[in-house]
Amino acid sequence: MKKEVELLKSNTILFTGIGLVKKSLSNWLVEEILDIDEKCEKEPIIRAKLDSKGDIKKLREFLDREIKQQDDGLYESCIEELKEIKDDLNWESSKDGKFIQKLEEWVLATRTNASLLGWESIFIGRSIINPKGLNIGGLVRNEKEKEAEEIKKQIDLWAPPVPPRYLLQAE
Repeated sequence: MKKEVELLKSNTILFTGIGLVKKSLSNWLVEEILDIDEKCEKEPIIRAKLDSKGDIKKLREFLDREIKQQDDGLYESCIEELKEIKDDLNWESSKDGKFIQKLEEWVLATRTNASLLGWESIFIGRSIINPKGLNIGGLVRNEKEKEAEEIKKQIDLWAPPVPPRYLLQAE
């Protein structure tokens, strides 16, 4: 039964819990920078959360000044991550980015509420196919109609930002 539930879950929703937006250099890159020169530890920008183009520019200037001439491969890896961070910042402020973040916040809050109601076999998440879509799936007891309707009514009370697609199955 547990295997069936996990398969249904993986086919229903995107897994969450990871940040949608990259905002800092990876730990391994920071460690590589510190291996080259321990004095870099005093540079807060290498561990900073990058929230603006100005922050990205400061880190780029640091990398140009301190890392480029010491380790070209590490420098290139850092620049690749900076591009990813910049792209993520642009996405984060876009209409789609704002909507998906709002949907993701709703999903996480609703999962907490659902667990308080004992809905262990109900899965709530963004659609695998359409990240702006909302799927609610899982297993319901044999009196499928009644329990499914109760679940739908409760979900409606939690005011989803987009109409959900229900993928409920009888146990």
